[in-house]
Amino acid sequence: MWALRRSANQFKIRSEHVYALRSAANLLGSSKCNEVPSGEESNHECSVQAHGYSIGRSISFAVYPGIPRGFASQVTGSADKKEENKDEGLSELDLPPEEASVSDSDINEVLDLGSEGEVSEGESQVESDFPEAEVEGDGASKRLLADIIHCSYKDVQATVDKWVGDGNDLNRKEVNYIIHQLQRGRMYGRALQVLNWLFAKKSSMFNESDHAIRLNLISRLYGITRAEKYFQTIPSEMRGYKVHQTRLVNFSRAKRVKQAEEVFNKMKIAGFTHCTFDYNALLQLYWQTNKRKISELLKKMEGENLKPDIFTYNHLIYTKGVVGDIVGMEQILETIKAEDIQIDNQTRATLARSYIRAGYLEKAEALIKELEDNATAKGESYGLKILLDLYADIGKASDVERVWNAINSFPKISHSYYVAAISAWGKLDEIEKAESMFEKMLNSGIKLASPNAYSALLGVYVKHKLFLKAKEFVKQISDNQIMIQPSTCDTIIKTYLELGDVEKADAFLLKICKLKQKRPYYRTFIAILEKYAEKGDIANAEKIFDNLTSNGYRGRLQSHECLLQAYLKAHTPAHGFKERMVAAKLRPNEKISAMLKQVNAFKKERLQSNSSDLPD
Repeated sequence: MWALRRSANQFKIRSEHVYALRSAANLLGSSKCNEVPSGEESNHECSVQAHGYSIGRSISFAVYPGIPRGFASQVTGSADKKEENKDEGLSELDLPPEEASVSDSDINEVLDLGSEGEVSEGESQVESDFPEAEVEGDGASKRLLADIIHCSYKDVQATVDKWVGDGNDLNRKEVNYIIHQLQRGRMYGRALQVLNWLFAKKSSMFNESDHAIRLNLISRLYGITRAEKYFQTIPSEMRGYKVHQTRLVNFSRAKRVKQAEEVFNKMKIAGFTHCTFDYNALLQLYWQTNKRKISELLKKMEGENLKPDIFTYNHLIYTKGVVGDIVGMEQILETIKAEDIQIDNQTRATLARSYIRAGYLEKAEALIKELEDNATAKGESYGLKILLDLYADIGKASDVERVWNAINSFPKISHSYYVAAISAWGKLDEIEKAESMFEKMLNSGIKLASPNAYSALLGVYVKHKLFLKAKEFVKQISDNQIMIQPSTCDTIIKTYLELGDVEKADAFLLKICKLKQKRPYYRTFIAILEKYAEKGDIANAEKIFDNLTSNGYRGRLQSHECLLQAYLKAHTPAHGFKERMVAAKLRPNEKISAMLKQVNAFKKERLQSNSSDLPD
């Protein structure tokens, strides 16, 4: 088994990005979108649970069409960079960023999701945060959950107050169920408000697990800095294993290597016994930051007599498959079988996608069939969504149709199934069928609170370079007041740029930033900045750079390099540029140093030119 550690030395891999479109519960803000211009064996449990509910489980990933799949959604949460420079602590009355209202289909998806949850390729135990415990709710707790989901975002605590005021009991089990379900649906803000209500009204019930979950939610919603400030307020007797494990996950998600390693080591010094989950947190962190540390981490894990679990193996399988090391991947699979560990559908899907990328379609198809048989036998409806994607990957249109017909026989279908089907038909170049699926969804009576379906169809148009259709569809998104997700925003910006409308792309990005929703992706800003740099448009390049930094993307070499390129193209000296980088705590690399020499030469040229213009 530990031959795996030796193979980890080969993990010098190029990171890929996965851009997942989140469900409506993950939206921050509900502002109206104006019309677009014509644009996370031991003496402790290996999870952080509060009498049965776990910290956050990811559900319903609708993977962005046309984008290469990679490792999870990376470790970053919804707000790992946001509000990092704020000094204020978290007030008990301080509301998280507002979430969008949630539709009946989203509620059904939360209530009906299988116990395994749904995963996307490369997703690890750390990304879904903690292993789930079975938490069951009765009719009363389900009704309160529905009320909390349906109510205005700012009225969550008032809704719980009214429930109790109407004579309903709210016991520990019911609170556990509600918070557990809200987290499964990625409704982190509402979950935090319920915990804030519990702390204010029934503080005697508040325990270490509650503090751990609250710490996790604050990190997701406000960023790691405010989470650590909250940690300082937790009573010392409550700072046990669960709280420290949560800090480890928070730092891993925020890619804070030094702090994560410090927490990991302090847990050992404090007498806590590490479990496999703790190592998985560091494994995922090192995957993103320093792959050379993976081998040493596995060695340390072996030294503590801890065996990898299925999450560890899934991760290692992905790392091999993504670089086409099929022999290494199959060796890991044989190790899993030798350890008598049951592979899950995530493992099957990851293996199948790796075989597809490497061109082993027969092996891929055999695994897909195995996945379908397993999902059908267990009644795992979410497995069918995975099949839509996989059959599309191998060009099996008839199987996509067959699986969709099976899905269509369900008593109720949430929007996420339609999203999967739209993306699948897009992969198969069946544009009309993708559009037809979108129309069927609109006519199905589902009240969409998520832009995922719109994003899926827009992604199909952009992938196939149907930019005029994409442009018209952007207006439809605006007219229907659909919340603009960062992924949707990125696609819209790419559409404008492909059409050569840099100014409209710029104006649309500025409008999205003013809406104070989830900030656009870093790459979205860079795409526009690069266009202005190519044109030597210093004024607009500086404007985009300022917008980028004001949205929290500071201290990055790439953005400085792009901005400097604008000065180079315009043959204009960049006065004080090196000092700006020093202020941002950056040191010029070799490329930027060479560029600085070039722009400095422009200064000398201007001086010489000016002196030559002086009268004799």
